[in-house]
Amino acid sequence: MSMITEFFQNLLAGFAWIIIFSLVIWMGGLVVLLIMELFSPNELFIKEYLWKVWKMFRTIFEWSSYGGIIAGLVMTQTSGEVYSNVMISLAAVILSVFHLSWRKQSKPIRDVT
Repeated sequence: MSMITEFFQNLLAGFAWIIIFSLVIWMGGLVVLLIMELFSPNELFIKEYLWKVWKMFRTIFEWSSYGGIIAGLVMTQTSGEVYSNVMISLAAVILSVFHLSWRKQSKPIRDVT
């Protein structure tokens, strides 16, 4: 029973690492996007800005899950915590499958202009 508990704890920790990493990158991207919008000569349209924020959110979470596969495997080779890093890779594979199926089922992302 403790092996199953440890498996799910490490798997949830893998999901948490990927989500926290994605949120940190997204917050940095929001600051950059806001500065770009504020200093652009065009007017700031809220609907357009929110669409760019949503597109950035979706893209960063998608690419973080793809990169988590490679990062987890590299960390497995270089660090001592093999089991935790394998769980990060497994969580990244699950998130990648989710993002690929979401992309397949959804309409293409369009630009709001």
